[in-house]
Formats: sequence, C-alpha cells, structure tokens
Amino acid sequence: MKTLNKLLVSAAFLPSMAMSQELTFATAGGVWLETITEACLDPYAESAGVEVEGVATEDTAAQIRAQMMTQIQWDIVEVPSAVLALGTAEGWFEPLDWDKIDPENQLPDVARQENGIGFTTYSEGIVFRTDGENDPINSWADFWNVEEFPGNRSLRDTPLGNLEYALLADGVSKEELYDVLSTEEGVDRAFAKLDEIKPNITVWWTAGQQPIQYIASGDVDYSTTWNGRVTSAVEDGIPAGFVWNEAALIVGYYAVMKGSEQADLANDLLKFCWTDPQISANVVERMPYPGFAPGLYDLLPEETAQNLSTFPANEEVQFAFDGGFWAENRPELQDRWQSWRLSN
Repeated sequence: MKTLNKLLVSAAFLPSMAMSQELTFATAGGVWLETITEACLDPYAESAGVEVEGVATEDTAAQIRAQMMTQIQWDIVEVPSAVLALGTAEGWFEPLDWDKIDPENQLPDVARQENGIGFTTYSEGIVFRTDGENDPINSWADFWNVEEFPGNRSLRDTPLGNLEYALLADGVSKEELYDVLSTEEGVDRAFAKLDEIKPNITVWWTAGQQPIQYIASGDVDYSTTWNGRVTSAVEDGIPAGFVWNEAALIVGYYAVMKGSEQADLANDLLKFCWTDPQISANVVERMPYPGFAPGLYDLLPEETAQNLSTFPANEEVQFAFDGGFWAENRPELQDRWQSWRLSN
C-alpha cells in the first residue's frame, strides 16, 4: 500500500516537473520568428533539454497589460525600448540576473538594462540617391540645407526621431540631445526648426517600404529610413546610400515577464542566445540586425560588417534613441505633432 501511494505521488508530480521545463518565447512573427527559432531557440532547447515555444506577437504593450490583469502566458517577451521603460515603471518585468547572463560585464550599458537585454539593433537615418549631382549629404544640418542640397525630402509622420533630428540640425550635440529635449524650451526649439524644413517635405511616409520606393522612383532625393532597407535596396541595384552620422541607434529588448515561474530558465536562455557571437552571426546571415555579443564582428565578412548598426565605426557616430523619454512624453508630444502637421 505504501509503495502504491509513493507511485501515485510520483505520477502526480511528473506533469509539474515537465511543465517546469517549458519556456514560452514571445517575439515578432514571420521571418524573424523563423530566424530566431533556427539560430537560438532550437539550439537552446536541444542543449538544455527543455521545450521552448516561440509565439508571434503584435502589440506587446496591450498584450502584456492584459496578461498582468488575467494570467501570465509568456516567459520571455520582445519589447521596444519605450515599452521596456513603460513596463519597468508599471512593474511588468522581472529584474534580470546579470551575474548569470553577463558575469564579466562584456555587454555595453545600452544592452544591460535592469529588466531587459538588448538583443538586436537597427538604425534610422538619412537615405539619399547616389547618382545625383550634389555632394553626398552627411548630417541633419545638410538635410535642412536645401540651398546647398536641393531636392525633395521625406520624413516619417511621427514626432519620434524627428524632434531629435531637428535639434541636431540646430546644433545640439548628441550628448546633450535628450537633456535639451526634456525641457519646454527644447521642444519649442525642435518644432521651430521643423517649421524651416516643412515646406520642403514632399511626402510624409507611414510604412517602412515607402522611403526606398520614393528614392527608387526619383520622387524623393533625401528621406529618413531604416538601414536594413538601404542594404536590400543596394543589392537590388537601387542607387542609394545611408548616412550613419547622427543616425538613431534603436535597440530591441527581451524581458522576463513578472510572475513567470521560469525566470531562472529564462535568464539561462538569454545568456545562451545573446552573449554568443556565433548565434548573433547566424542571425545576421539572414537578417541585418546585429546584437551586442562580444566578438561578433570577428566572425563577419568586412563587407557585411560595414552595413550593420553596431559596427564600431558606425555605432560611434550615432546617438542612442531614448525609448524611456518617449514612453513618458509621447502622448503630449503626439498631440502637438498632429496639430503642427495640420497647420499651414
């Protein structure tokens, strides 16, 4: 009888043991989910002897908020920097165990947030036609200089980034950018500078493919865009160049959901995937979005490396986009942007 009771207890315990070795990894879908599953999730699952389920996400802020009010369904979630800042303030995430993930402190500060690890990057900067008669454009001051660099312009229809670009064009340094933008005077200064370029904006883009389409057709000579789009455009034979100087370095993060029963395992996966340069190189082979794993650029061909946002020569001339600033200030600045856009 005692033996039977022991067997029953053991049998009852088996499902919970199995459950304790499952991770749910929520990230962008499509090609990215396929890429990260092949490069990271499947190798980790095999190495650790656990099951990792990758699920596609859309509006992570709304989905996380809903789970906080009902039931936690994810262990690890992909978040942009603004959602990481919001979630940190709202208590949505577990603090990461950096002693486990990066004990030698090899990752840069921008990748080592209290509640998030920087896993991938891209840059937003100026794209221009390389077959024009003008000298190559090289700064936001040049973008604003329509006399020396004539031609049609395009900007994204959002205050995010554009306020920063306006201040850079007005002479604010990268180091002081968000100190200035955090003041009422700084915001006024940014919109005053935007007033100068507004008559020269032929089209305000709203979808990621549009800037390259405008450049390819010749409808636009200079625009903001994402660096990966330019790499693909050049491969397709479009005469386009990207300006790394004063571009916005934008970091994506993974966070561990507050209340996850697999926090230790989640930290282990983050270490496995985002401090290993070979895994990062495998990702870059399929998509031009590098992480911060030390030694990554030792594994990449020079031609590939030079087109990536964290290549040292590119990274040092950019500014780090501050998602925390926008998490706090976007509603007010979005309203002002809408009013400004609709004004003459």
